[in-house]
Amino acid sequence: MNAILRRTTTMLCAAVMAVPMALSANAVEPLPNDKGIRYNDYASISESSDYTLTIPATFDIKNSGWNEIGDISASGTLENGKKLVVSAESENGWALKSGENSVGYTMKNAETDTAAADTWDFTNLPASQSIGINVEEYRGKPAGSYTDTVTFTASVEDAAVAVTSLTLDKTSIPYSGGSLMVTVEPSTATDSTVIWKIPDVAHIYSDAEYQNEIATTMIDYYKYTEPMEAGIVYLKRDSGSGSDTITVISNADETKTATSSFEFKYD
Repeated sequence: MNAILRRTTTMLCAAVMAVPMALSANAVEPLPNDKGIRYNDYASISESSDYTLTIPATFDIKNSGWNEIGDISASGTLENGKKLVVSAESENGWALKSGENSVGYTMKNAETDTAAADTWDFTNLPASQSIGINVEEYRGKPAGSYTDTVTFTASVEDAAVAVTSLTLDKTSIPYSGGSLMVTVEPSTATDSTVIWKIPDVAHIYSDAEYQNEIATTMIDYYKYTEPMEAGIVYLKRDSGSGSDTITVISNADETKTATSSFEFKYD
């Protein structure tokens, strides 16, 4: 069961022609169905997950363009395998509005970022993330009180379990064909799928009778499968001599591959 903490941030410009804009933040009373909420922005999630979330209470927006807000910070403890997810939602679709008039803005982690930011994951506490907003040019806009409300929501969710290693059950298979089984560690990895990379003269099958060939894509003289569940596959070569390397790659982390090279060889 997730506990949710909500904070609202209201952005206000008394008159667009008078450059300063003000931002204030307030903690709001939790919804009736929210569990584990305490006041002062503190949420007790469980016996082993307790966190405090802090966002800037006030700041001034002095101009169009980039405005540094401050830090989203979280402290406390998280249960093993959990993460704190913070998200922000704008009431006006990321725009300051005055009647029918609006001034758009984008929330980002840094001025140089090209992508907007409205979700942040914290897997280790304490942690923080700086944020700011990029306000569109508003000179020439009608004067008025331009406002928006941003709601920050925090919840504890399951964290992704990373792949730590791949292993294969054989160091080589015969030229005429054979099986390979890949094992992904840990067994609880969030994404345990793998990609097989085989020579262009080889074929990969899902059955020991070599009837059901697995589709591949050719890239630079190697064939690659689509991500597939880890397990046993069957491989053989058409023709040629010598040996070639078979590699299995974690779909979640391409730096994790089988620890040894596995070659086609003559019987």
